Parts: sequence; structure tokens; C-alpha cells
Amino acid sequence: MLGVATARTLGQLRYVLDRVPCANVDPHNNKECLRDGILVCSSCRLVLYCSKECQKAHWRIHASDCKDRIRSDKWTPAWVSERRLPSFMTGRDLRGEPLSQGMCLWGNMPAIDILNIPHNDATLHKPFNIAFVASGDLRNLVRTVNGLPHDYAGKLTVLLNDRDPFVIMRNIFLLMILGTIADRRKAVDAALHFWYSAFVPNEYHAELLLIVTSVMAVTAPGSLKVTLGDKAGLEADIDKDMRMLCEAISMSSQFYTTSDAANELARIRFDQSRIDLRHRQMVPMEPSHRLAFLEYLRFGLLLPFGAHNAYFNSPNRLLFSPEGRWVQTDHANPLDSWDIEDVIPSGKAHGAKAEDVFGCLYYHVLDQLYSFVDRLSCLKISIKIVNDDTLDLAKGIKKNQLAPIGIDSQSRFDRIEVSNIMDLEYVGIRKTLDAWGSLLKETKDATLVGYFMNWTQHQRDGVPRTAGALPKSVMKRLTNEGRVSSIVPLQVSSMTRLLAKWMGQMTSVIDDLCSGYDNSRQFDTFLTKNGLGPALKSNKLKRKPQHSIVPHVRLVRCTNTFLQRLCVPLDAPPSAIPEFGKDSEGWYLQVSLPSMAFSRVV
Repeated sequence: MLGVATARTLGQLRYVLDRVPCANVDPHNNKECLRDGILVCSSCRLVLYCSKECQKAHWRIHASDCKDRIRSDKWTPAWVSERRLPSFMTGRDLRGEPLSQGMCLWGNMPAIDILNIPHNDATLHKPFNIAFVASGDLRNLVRTVNGLPHDYAGKLTVLLNDRDPFVIMRNIFLLMILGTIADRRKAVDAALHFWYSAFVPNEYHAELLLIVTSVMAVTAPGSLKVTLGDKAGLEADIDKDMRMLCEAISMSSQFYTTSDAANELARIRFDQSRIDLRHRQMVPMEPSHRLAFLEYLRFGLLLPFGAHNAYFNSPNRLLFSPEGRWVQTDHANPLDSWDIEDVIPSGKAHGAKAEDVFGCLYYHVLDQLYSFVDRLSCLKISIKIVNDDTLDLAKGIKKNQLAPIGIDSQSRFDRIEVSNIMDLEYVGIRKTLDAWGSLLKETKDATLVGYFMNWTQHQRDGVPRTAGALPKSVMKRLTNEGRVSSIVPLQVSSMTRLLAKWMGQMTSVIDDLCSGYDNSRQFDTFLTKNGLGPALKSNKLKRKPQHSIVPHVRLVRCTNTFLQRLCVPLDAPPSAIPEFGKDSEGWYLQVSLPSMAFSRVV
């Protein structure tokens, strides 16, 4: 093969991709070019080749993707072609059943650094205690640790908790993969795929089984102690139920095969009754992003678009249940977990194009995990992992029940991240602050961080239900800036089809318009109505006058709680709306591309 890029070897770890590979792959014959890609397909811009010869040789295979109907300008969502209203207009799927639910293993908000040292008083020797009391995945921990300077000389103590044992076991396994596998490249790549890919190489599965077996050997609660890197360590409270879960994971290969897992993934992600929701996500996307999204749905692999995927021949036992069921919702999307405007530059630094958004995400997560592993080897980091109800955990700390893993009754925290448990559907404002407020350190930077994901469902005008609910000035500004898709009905053959097209477009427009809607007054009303004032007073807390961790409006911020809004500067007032710059790229990346709508996060 011709090409100027450095060739990868045929040896071990050929699936670890430091640069975007040449896309000249013949999956049927298990052949691939091992050089890096440098010439982009001028049509879809999703794949790269090392040479014109490779591009020509691969065209017949690539053409089926490049010319896929999903990339056509004539593509329309199913509800338009079928001349009906979209099913999501009523909140029910096409079978009339409630929309699917599932476990949340990937975050639905971009990762945050809850220390944000540059904007807070700190020295290189200051110790920090932080708590993720409803942690979900590891993204906020990774982002926070990576925010520590390489010359940080203090000690970071992390309490990581979740009430779901499957979530906790995933986090333990991922941390052990990152901290105990000697080959750094292998550790990082394996952790990435166990985090986000439905299938992994057999070699990675073998590494996981070794780790699962070592955890199963724990015979007493609280006795798991693991060295992570040179200076970091992990302690976990492993009870009987968690050991039984480990045993079930280790035996899961007896219950389902790779073929079974592939069928299960297809069943979940391509259920015909959910087609309108999938197409709703695709409507605002550019053609190549629609194809990239479809590719991820099909294969479930977080890889550059043209990468050889034949090595991924073992189900990821951390995304399927021990019985072989996909454990997340059908719409779970790892793009929601990271800031898209960081993801794209990360991909470009490794040769990926913006069109290959999941390839960009692969490299962004890879870079984040490399930084995390480096800090595990040079900084003093102690991670304490617990599987408990959030309120019971706070009581346990106060009663000295976590002393065996180094968290005693006198422990206090610089940051407490509570996710969205303050939502009315979960713990609520008062109970959360009563439980955790007294566990904050008495310093001006100590902060309880959380967000309200569902508050707009309980507050009138929290989001504009129709375009008419928006102030005319907002409509005019967004229209003049070209932020809002124009609604120009095409010539259609019937009133039914016209209505179907218009309703689908209007739904997308209303989602977009939320990004320019100032709902700070409504949010304050919601907080007042649900007892924030008395909860702050009784716990001797207050809302910070100046934000120093994340911007205004995605939380409540008492010493300690706050609410961040996407694309708003850190020092912005509560009424600030997102800023996207003068061009349309920022708007498109933040509003149109991710599945997370602004209406769900303000």
C-alpha cells in the first residue's frame, strides 16, 4: 500500500487507534490497511485513506455508506413520508405504550470539574475532600481529577456513591482497568470501550474477567483495597449482593452469546415503534452526522467511522445484564456526556473530521482517560466507593459507619455533587440539604453542586410550550441570526401530509427556541415554591452571590448549590442566555447535534 503515514503493526493492540486509520478495510476477508488516513472522502468526509490507491480500492465498499439514503437531501422522517402525526406529540409510542425507561449508565449532562481550581482559592498543597453522592458514571470524577495541576502536592479524597450496585460495580471495574493494567494504551482503550461500546475485543473481556475474579475474592465488607497507579488507591465496601453480581457477570457467557447480544441491541435500538423518536433526533442533523449516528446505533461501537471493527467480538458485560438484556434506554447517547465543542477539536487533533462525531468522541475520551491515568501515577488520590441510598449515606457518615474506609464522622467536604436528586421526583430540595448541608466544610468555596432536570414540568412557562409563548424580541433575534429553522411548507398532496410535516418541524423549532428563552424568573419561582429559602436558613447555607464553579442556572446554588446552563459564561447573571458566537457552527453543535435539548437542562 502507498502512503506517507506511519504504519501500525499487525501485533498486539492493533485496535488501539492513536490516529484515524486508513478506511481501506475488507471486513468479509478480515483485511485492512494499517496506515493512518490522510485523504478525506470529499463527499461524506467521514472516512480517510492513506493514498488514492486505497481510496479507489475501497470505493465499492464505501459507496454503500456514502450514498446511503440517510445522507440524501430528500430524506424525511417517517411521520412525514407516512403522512401522520409524530408519535412523540402525545408522549406515547406507536403501540400506545409509555415511552421506554432504562438504567442510566451515561450522563445526560456534559462532564464538569467540580473543583475548578483556577476560579477558587487554592494552593498546590491544599487537601480536598469531594463527594459524588449519586455518581452515575465516572465522567465528573475524570473531569475533576484532570483539572488538578500536574504539580499538585496536596491529597484528593473522593467519596463515590450510587444506590445501584450495577452502576457501582461498573465504576469499580473501570477504575481497576485504568489503574492496574500495566500497558497504559491498553488500559485506556479497554476502559473507553467498556464504558461506551456494546462489544469489546476478546482480549479486553479476558482482562475484565481477571478483575471480576479478584473482586469476587473479597470475603468481608469494606475489604477491597486496590492500588491505582503509583500514588493513588481505591477502597470499596463490597457486600454479599455485590459479590453475587460479580459472580453473575463472570458466568454471563453461559447465558448469552455475541449473536444474542447483537440481536438484543438491534431489538432495542431499532424497535419500529420508536422510529419517530430516532428520526426526531436526526431531523436537525447534517447528512453525514445522520449517517454517523445511524452507524453508532447499528454497531454500538465508539470508534472512528472507517475503523476495522471485526476485533470487537465479545459482548460488553458492563452494558448488558447477566441475562443478556441491554440495560439502558434506546436513546442513550454518549455524546450527551461531554461538551461537544471540546469533542470536535480533540478529534481534529488526531486527524478526525467534524463529520465523524463519534470518532471525535473516541479521541476526546481517549485523551481524557490518558490524562486521568497520568494523574493516578503522580498525584495522591484516594477513592472511596460505597453502594448506598443517598440519604442513608449521609446518616452513615454522621454515625461513623464509613470509618473503615477512611470517612469518619468528622469528615467534611469541599464539594458535594448530588446530581439531580433535588428534583421533586426524587429526594427533593429540603431533604437533600438537610442530609448533606452540614457535611460541607465551613469555607467560602465549599459548594453543594446539583441540577434540576425536571423542574420545567412543574413550573408554568418554565419552557415555551409553543413558539407563541416566546417574547417577540427573542423570536426576531433568533430568526435574524438564522438560528431557527424556517418553516416553509412544501407542496404536498393532502392536508394530512402538510400537517404531519408542519408539526414535526414545529417541534424541532420549539426545542431550538428554548436555547434563547430566559426562564430565570420562573426558576426562582419554582425554588421559592418548593421551599429553598427555609431549607437554606435551617441548614445555615446561602446562595453564592458570585459563581465560581459552573455558570448560572442549572442548579440552585447554596454554599452551595447551583444550576448551570449550557454555553453561559461563569460570571454571567441568572438571566443570561446561551452564547454561540457569530457563526452558526456553535449553534448547530450545541443545539442541533446532541440529543439533549435545552428545554431539559435549564
